[in-house]
Amino acid sequence: MISLSDTATELSNKVLTYFDTGVQLGWVIERRRTVTVWTSDRTARVLTETNDLDGGDVLPDFRLPVAEIFL
Repeated sequence: MISLSDTATELSNKVLTYFDTGVQLGWVIERRRTVTVWTSDRTARVLTETNDLDGGDVLPDFRLPVAEIFL
């Protein structure tokens, strides 16, 4: 769970802890209208409202415009 008071470092540490338990994909949806996609190789990429969010190898048929998350 993410708290509003979490720093960027604390948030990153939480996500990495999830990967230690076997999680393969993580999405962090932020109020600044971005989605950070974390993958099991522990890399992150930030998507904006002009991008599509997909499920990668974990959810291969999933695709959603990021803008739709914030409607």
